[in-house]
Amino acid sequence: MRQVKAKPKRRAKARPKNRKPAGRPRRTHPKPEGPFLVRIIDRAGERFDEVWENFSPYARVAGGALVLAVAALLWAGGYFAAVGARINVFTAKAAIGAGFAVERITARGLENVTEAEMLAAVGPVEGVSLLHVDLAGARDRVEALGWVEVAAVSRLWPDVLHVSIIERAPAAVWQLNGQMHLIDAEGGVIVPVPADAYPHLPLVVGEGAATAAGEIFALLADYPDIRAETKAMVRVGHRRWNLRLKSGADVKLPEDGVAAALRRLAGAHEANDLLRKPMKYIDLRNAEQAVLGGAPAAVATPVSYGRET
Repeated sequence: MRQVKAKPKRRAKARPKNRKPAGRPRRTHPKPEGPFLVRIIDRAGERFDEVWENFSPYARVAGGALVLAVAALLWAGGYFAAVGARINVFTAKAAIGAGFAVERITARGLENVTEAEMLAAVGPVEGVSLLHVDLAGARDRVEALGWVEVAAVSRLWPDVLHVSIIERAPAAVWQLNGQMHLIDAEGGVIVPVPADAYPHLPLVVGEGAATAAGEIFALLADYPDIRAETKAMVRVGHRRWNLRLKSGADVKLPEDGVAAALRRLAGAHEANDLLRKPMKYIDLRNAEQAVLGGAPAAVATPVSYGRET
């Protein structure tokens, strides 16, 4: 009998275990934490970053406008209080993608404030979402500049931040312990200045003179002749003023009744050009009569040159 050889069994090829088809590697993200709504937003933000890079410019504009509209609805519904930080990230990216990023900073009212000072006060906002610029904070920093009295910071859509300022008007130079400062009519310190700066402005001297100067400025405004002959206003003991005249004489004003004393002085000056006469002082602290010190014999009143009080 013919023997038939048995066919050898074919060995099955071993299949690799857990083999997955090749494809784009999947990004891994840390597991989000926090409340359910916050976890959803965090996961959406991760996916948003992946997809946003592949958008065309037109798609970014459209998508940015859509996100901003949704953000406005969420803000109106009060949802920002719970997830504001995360939504701010979304809306900032969307606003920048839609073309609402700060490209220029414009200003109006700059005279003594330099552009560099203004930009430093506003802060590094170029490229930031115009929607997310802190207008109140920028305004406060600009108003902290010595020359600035009032400032306003506003958005000019789509990409301009505008700063408007009103500067302080210098009214006098304040001298204290040898240091000179420019001040306004309310006594607000503007900036330090050299000793020979602003020679056309009156000089106020002494501790407390800057804050008290507004009252004497207002009173002297009614007597331009006295103001014109006044070189400096010296604060004495936090209580009253001496006016140092261009002639070198001191007008000693009372602690109270300053307006009445100036009225009497203006009348005497109009009658005999008193403020230009050579003398050491004119004492108006006595409401009944003025005392002239070191005046010519025709108008002199005997006085004792005691210590200033």
